[in-house]
Amino acid sequence: MPGGRTPRDIVTAPDTIFMFSFNQSDVMQKAEKECEEKSKGDAKKNADCMAKEKAKIQVDGVALKEENGKWYFLKIRRKGQVLVNLSKIPVEFADETGNSVVLKPTGKDQGTAPKAVPDSITLEVPNDYQIVLTDPELGKLVYEAKIGIVGQ
Repeated sequence: MPGGRTPRDIVTAPDTIFMFSFNQSDVMQKAEKECEEKSKGDAKKNADCMAKEKAKIQVDGVALKEENGKWYFLKIRRKGQVLVNLSKIPVEFADETGNSVVLKPTGKDQGTAPKAVPDSITLEVPNDYQIVLTDPELGKLVYEAKIGIVGQ
Protein backbone atom coordinates (compact mmCIF):
# COMPACT_ATOMS: atom_id res chain seq x y z
CA MET A 1 0.00 0.00 0.00
CA PRO A 2 1.51 3.30 -1.09
CA GLY A 3 2.20 5.64 1.83
CA GLY A 4 0.28 3.43 4.25
CA ARG A 5 -3.05 4.57 2.80
CA THR A 6 -5.49 1.97 1.52
CA PRO A 7 -6.94 2.21 -2.00
CA ARG A 8 -10.26 3.24 -0.41
CA ASP A 9 -8.52 6.03 1.56
CA ILE A 10 -7.01 7.34 -1.68
CA VAL A 11 -10.18 7.25 -3.81
CA THR A 12 -12.33 8.81 -1.06
CA ALA A 13 -9.90 11.57 -0.04
CA PRO A 14 -11.88 14.77 0.62
CA ASP A 15 -11.99 17.46 -2.08
CA THR A 16 -10.22 15.23 -4.60
CA ILE A 17 -11.11 14.67 -8.23
CA PHE A 18 -9.06 12.38 -10.43
CA MET A 19 -8.64 14.20 -13.76
CA PHE A 20 -8.12 12.30 -17.02
CA SER A 21 -4.54 12.05 -18.27
CA PHE A 22 -4.65 11.54 -22.03
CA ASN A 23 -0.85 11.26 -22.24
CA GLN A 24 -0.73 8.30 -19.83
CA SER A 25 -3.73 6.41 -21.19
CA ASP A 26 -3.93 3.70 -23.86
CA VAL A 27 -6.00 5.98 -26.12
CA MET A 28 -2.97 8.23 -26.69
CA GLN A 29 -0.82 5.46 -28.18
CA LYS A 30 -3.68 4.42 -30.46
CA ALA A 31 -4.28 8.06 -31.49
CA GLU A 32 -0.57 8.65 -32.15
CA LYS A 33 -0.41 5.69 -34.50
CA GLU A 34 -3.58 6.65 -36.40
CA CYS A 35 -2.64 10.35 -36.60
CA GLU A 36 0.89 9.61 -37.86
CA GLU A 37 -0.59 7.52 -40.67
CA LYS A 38 -3.18 10.18 -41.57
CA SER A 39 -0.89 13.23 -41.36
CA LYS A 40 2.05 11.67 -43.29
CA GLY A 41 4.63 13.86 -41.50
CA ASP A 42 2.60 17.12 -41.55
CA ALA A 43 3.03 18.49 -38.01
CA LYS A 44 -0.08 20.68 -38.09
CA LYS A 45 -2.30 17.87 -39.44
CA ASN A 46 -0.88 15.57 -36.77
CA ALA A 47 -1.55 18.09 -33.98
CA ASP A 48 -5.11 18.67 -35.25
CA CYS A 49 -5.70 14.93 -35.42
CA MET A 50 -4.40 14.41 -31.86
CA ALA A 51 -6.64 17.25 -30.58
CA LYS A 52 -9.66 15.58 -32.24
CA GLU A 53 -8.79 12.22 -30.71
CA LYS A 54 -8.38 13.76 -27.25
CA ALA A 55 -11.74 15.55 -27.61
CA LYS A 56 -13.47 12.19 -28.13
CA ILE A 57 -13.02 11.45 -24.42
CA GLN A 58 -16.14 12.90 -22.84
CA VAL A 59 -15.16 12.39 -19.20
CA ASP A 60 -12.67 14.90 -17.77
CA GLY A 61 -12.52 13.36 -14.33
CA VAL A 62 -13.92 10.90 -11.82
CA ALA A 63 -14.54 11.16 -8.09
CA LEU A 64 -16.21 9.47 -5.18
CA LYS A 65 -18.39 11.71 -3.07
CA GLU A 66 -20.42 11.06 0.06
CA GLU A 67 -23.86 12.63 0.42
CA ASN A 68 -26.11 11.92 3.41
CA GLY A 69 -24.21 8.74 4.27
CA LYS A 70 -24.33 7.36 0.70
CA TRP A 71 -21.38 7.15 -1.69
CA TYR A 72 -21.62 8.17 -5.34
CA PHE A 73 -19.24 7.47 -8.22
CA LEU A 74 -19.10 10.58 -10.39
CA LYS A 75 -17.98 11.02 -13.99
CA ILE A 76 -17.29 14.70 -14.48
CA ARG A 77 -17.06 17.04 -17.47
CA ARG A 78 -15.45 20.46 -17.04
CA LYS A 79 -17.29 23.35 -18.70
CA GLY A 80 -15.19 26.44 -18.04
CA GLN A 81 -15.02 26.77 -14.25
CA VAL A 82 -18.09 24.57 -13.72
CA LEU A 83 -17.94 20.82 -13.13
CA VAL A 84 -20.93 18.86 -14.41
CA ASN A 85 -21.74 15.35 -13.16
CA LEU A 86 -22.33 13.38 -16.37
CA SER A 87 -22.81 10.25 -14.25
CA LYS A 88 -23.74 10.01 -10.59
CA ILE A 89 -24.06 6.37 -9.61
CA PRO A 90 -24.86 5.31 -6.04
CA VAL A 91 -22.30 2.70 -4.97
CA GLU A 92 -21.18 0.51 -2.10
CA PHE A 93 -17.63 -0.65 -1.52
CA ALA A 94 -17.58 -4.34 -2.49
CA ASP A 95 -13.97 -5.49 -2.37
CA GLU A 96 -10.54 -4.07 -1.73
CA THR A 97 -7.12 -5.50 -2.50
CA GLY A 98 -3.62 -4.09 -2.06
CA ASN A 99 -3.98 -1.88 -5.13
CA SER A 100 -7.63 -1.74 -6.16
CA VAL A 101 -11.13 -1.16 -4.90
CA VAL A 102 -14.33 -2.55 -6.42
CA LEU A 103 -17.53 -0.51 -6.33
CA LYS A 104 -20.96 -2.16 -6.55
CA PRO A 105 -23.63 0.13 -8.04
CA THR A 106 -26.83 0.20 -5.95
CA GLY A 107 -29.15 2.19 -8.20
CA LYS A 108 -29.71 4.17 -11.38
CA ASP A 109 -27.31 6.76 -12.81
CA GLN A 110 -28.57 10.16 -11.59
CA GLY A 111 -26.18 12.30 -13.67
CA THR A 112 -26.96 14.81 -16.43
CA ALA A 113 -25.97 12.29 -19.15
CA PRO A 114 -26.87 8.95 -17.56
CA LYS A 115 -25.53 5.74 -19.04
CA ALA A 116 -26.27 2.08 -18.37
CA VAL A 117 -24.94 1.16 -14.94
CA PRO A 118 -22.26 -1.56 -14.97
CA ASP A 119 -22.38 -4.55 -12.60
CA SER A 120 -19.23 -3.30 -10.91
CA ILE A 121 -16.58 -0.60 -11.22
CA THR A 122 -12.96 -1.52 -10.51
CA LEU A 123 -10.60 1.32 -9.64
CA GLU A 124 -6.94 0.32 -9.81
CA VAL A 125 -4.84 2.43 -7.45
CA PRO A 126 -1.17 2.12 -8.52
CA ASN A 127 -0.03 4.92 -6.16
CA ASP A 128 -1.33 7.74 -3.95
CA TYR A 129 -1.95 10.06 -6.92
CA GLN A 130 -3.52 7.99 -9.68
CA ILE A 131 -6.40 5.68 -10.41
CA VAL A 132 -6.83 3.54 -13.51
CA LEU A 133 -10.14 2.47 -15.05
CA THR A 134 -10.18 -0.13 -17.81
CA ASP A 135 -12.73 0.56 -20.53
CA PRO A 136 -13.69 -2.38 -22.78
CA GLU A 137 -13.24 -0.23 -25.91
CA LEU A 138 -10.66 2.38 -24.90
CA GLY A 139 -8.32 0.28 -22.74
CA LYS A 140 -6.63 1.69 -19.65
CA LEU A 141 -7.69 5.23 -18.73
CA VAL A 142 -5.42 6.98 -16.23
CA TYR A 143 -6.70 9.70 -13.88
CA GLU A 144 -4.50 11.90 -11.69
CA ALA A 145 -5.50 13.34 -8.32
CA LYS A 146 -6.28 17.06 -8.23
CA ILE A 147 -7.18 18.50 -4.86
CA GLY A 148 -9.53 21.39 -4.19
CA ILE A 149 -11.50 21.52 -7.46
CA VAL A 150 -14.54 19.50 -6.40
CA GLY A 151 -17.78 20.99 -7.69
CA GLN A 152 -21.31 20.17 -6.70
